[in-house]
Amino acid sequence: MATSELARMQKALNRRIALIKALSKFLEDHPELASRSQLKQLGNNVGLNINEKALIRPGGRDRPVLRLERYIEDWQDYDLKERIICADVLPLSPGELDAVLKAAGVDLAKPNGEDDEDEDER
Repeated sequence: MATSELARMQKALNRRIALIKALSKFLEDHPELASRSQLKQLGNNVGLNINEKALIRPGGRDRPVLRLERYIEDWQDYDLKERIICADVLPLSPGELDAVLKAAGVDLAKPNGEDDEDEDER
């Protein structure tokens, strides 16, 4: 009995380690996001809050995925389908990532913070 409980705990820990490694690798591949984002505790996982416009939420059962969602203060009031912008940003090229981030209102071509100003002018 104790060995099955140990195996379950090890599997859960290894899954969390894999998610954190995936997020770390993603930031290494896209270092321009580091200055625009903050680590954010999201339930049992650590994700990224990008200028309070988007969230990158780790997940996945069989393999790590990083889901891009719109940042919504009262997220419980919205259906998951309304929040998701991209189901997995891990395999995206820099150009593809730039396009999906623009859908969330984050423009990597502009200096940090300027995409906030554009939203106020609309």
